[in-house]
Amino acid sequence: HLITFPTNASFTTIPLYCFANCTGLITVTSIPTTVDTMGVAAFGYCSNLETITLPDAVTIIPSDLFFNCLKLTNVTFSSNLVTIGAWAFYNCDGMTSFVCPNTIESIGANAFRGCDGITSLTLPTNTNYTTINTDTFGDCNSLLSVTIPLYVTSVLSRAFRNNTSMTTASFSNNSVTNLSNNVFEGCSLLTTVTLSTHASFTTLNYETFKDCSALTSITIPSNITTISNTAFKNSGLTSITIPNTVTSVGYNAFEDCSSIASVTLSSHASFTTLESNTFMNCSALTSITIPSNITTINNVVFQNSGLTSIIIPNTVTSAGYSIFEDCSSLATATLSSHASFTTINYRTFINCSALTSITIPSNITTISNTVFKNSGLTSITLPNTVTSVGYSTFEDCSSLTSVTLSSHASFNTIENIMFSGCSLLTNITIPSNITTIEYNAFKTSGLTSITLPNTITTVGDNTFENCTSLSTITLSSNVLFTTLNQNLFKNCSMTSIIIPTNISTIHNTVFDGCTSFITLTDNMFKNCNLITAFTIPITITTIGINSFLNAGITSITIPDTVSTVNYGAFQDCSSLATA
Repeated sequence: HLITFPTNASFTTIPLYCFANCTGLITVTSIPTTVDTMGVAAFGYCSNLETITLPDAVTIIPSDLFFNCLKLTNVTFSSNLVTIGAWAFYNCDGMTSFVCPNTIESIGANAFRGCDGITSLTLPTNTNYTTINTDTFGDCNSLLSVTIPLYVTSVLSRAFRNNTSMTTASFSNNSVTNLSNNVFEGCSLLTTVTLSTHASFTTLNYETFKDCSALTSITIPSNITTISNTAFKNSGLTSITIPNTVTSVGYNAFEDCSSIASVTLSSHASFTTLESNTFMNCSALTSITIPSNITTINNVVFQNSGLTSIIIPNTVTSAGYSIFEDCSSLATATLSSHASFTTINYRTFINCSALTSITIPSNITTISNTVFKNSGLTSITLPNTVTSVGYSTFEDCSSLTSVTLSSHASFNTIENIMFSGCSLLTNITIPSNITTIEYNAFKTSGLTSITLPNTITTVGDNTFENCTSLSTITLSSNVLFTTLNQNLFKNCSMTSIIIPTNISTIHNTVFDGCTSFITLTDNMFKNCNLITAFTIPITITTIGINSFLNAGITSITIPDTVSTVNYGAFQDCSSLATA
């Protein structure tokens, strides 16, 4: 348990690993005064070592000297100590305080990392101690506060990371020129940070205050020009004011700050971009004023925030995707009619369930995919300046009752799934500029009637599938498309339809599930010379007068469900060879 050295010893060095892993060793107090050098890890892993006295001739504590000495409580330092090496006291949980000799000029990386027992820390104040090294006091879970000494110029990465009991950090000087990344990350009880307004550093580096969940406020001084990526991510901030000296705010800077309710952006600030994810998941943020200096709003900036209203000013020239995605409380969005951006990017307002209306300004030419999917829109008007509307744009807008498509618009396609799931949309006028309706465009919508104009050249599969209220379908007598594609009217409530003469192909699932479609109505296929084959649905009980008059069918199978075939049903079908 005890090491005793000869009183007349003259050796000067305790070599590396000399007493390493001596787990029974408790006390070392009689190291000869002649010893001036300690080897690396000389007492490393002495897990029961409690007390040691270092002779005054020792000026350097080498790396790993007391590595993992879990019970080390009492260390008497040399009065001439200058350097403490990296990992020197790593995981020395028994230490409850550390008063650093004022002779110290350097403390290495990770030197006191994981010292869970340290509650107080006094750092040297001499002019030569200028750097707090990487991870030096990281994971010291009992350390309550820290004051950065007068002459320190650099606080390096993760210096105090994950000190979960630390409540206060202050800078007693204006000398710090470098506050590096992750310095206070994970200090979950940190409530007070004082940054000098005259400090020399200009950047709050990435993840500096990440996961500081008790940090409710901080004043950003005028010397700060850059707030880096994720600087305050998942912190407890309730408000923030970004001064006009700031020229850059990085992506994710305030992401997951669920308590932040007030954000003030100076209209005189030099930065012009709201970076991606900046205020993502800020659920308490109900409003923000975007100042006129902002020209770019990048992707996902306000996703899943608590915004209830937003005005995008006319200075904005570029707006990214998913900016307001999942903002379920967003009820008002104002897009300036004088803004320079021309595209509402994909997923911008997806899942904005409180957004019941929006005016699309004339500067907008493109509405991208899924922009308003599952939003609360009740009506929408697309101006004639719009040249493109993407797929699923209004999918699952279950409150949408009115859609106005300009007959002078430049776009000519209703893209796939565009109005699918719009269960309250009972009617829509398809203007003459539309030539293509893609697959699933109106699937499961609330349409009760539809008219397809003669400009249509293509109608995709499943376009009106599951429109269970769709009872009236009008196809122009001179439509340009020739095929009724698969599942086109599947599960609709139609009772009749007149097939134009230029239709040449009817897929055998077109009328699947149309349980109200029990009659092939009078003249339904009259003069349809191009149709050579047609499968009569099993729901049909009656074939009407002149249903296939002068049609081009070559064969027909009448199912057992048919009980009535009216006169002239197959009259003049000169190609009919098999019945």
